[in-house]
Amino acid sequence: MVEVEDAAVVEASPERVFAVVSNLGEYDRLTDDYSGSRVLEEREEGVVVERQGRVFGLPMRWVSLGKVVGNDRVEFVQLKGPLRGMVTVWRVRPEGQGTRVSIVHRYAPRFPGGDWLARNVVHRLVVGKMARRFLAGVERVMAQEARAEHEV
Repeated sequence: MVEVEDAAVVEASPERVFAVVSNLGEYDRLTDDYSGSRVLEEREEGVVVERQGRVFGLPMRWVSLGKVVGNDRVEFVQLKGPLRGMVTVWRVRPEGQGTRVSIVHRYAPRFPGGDWLARNVVHRLVVGKMARRFLAGVERVMAQEARAEHEV
């Protein structure tokens, strides 16, 4: 089992950050890695979302069940796609004058090379890279909202 975490501290309140990361149908506004993000179905246990993007220039599509847990966590389980079964957990916590946003990925590789390949290749070049772009997207959106607030 592989578990990896990427995190950033954002200059915004936890409530504002959580409002962005808990909007499950609009993740494509956080990163250019996604060419599409849409809600397919709302269920009692969460929301089924479809994501589309490119990995190494190749089109990819995956479907996940996402759910908001309390006011500080969002969880996804990939139902269909290249890393089926992967669990992704976003956490939002106060830190200093800002907010720590972390993205944890947990999955059991089903390919030769297992955990080592997953950590050193799949995470570094794909999953972690995308997570870091998401975190930068959260920072960007928070900065845009702060600027817009000051202009009013």
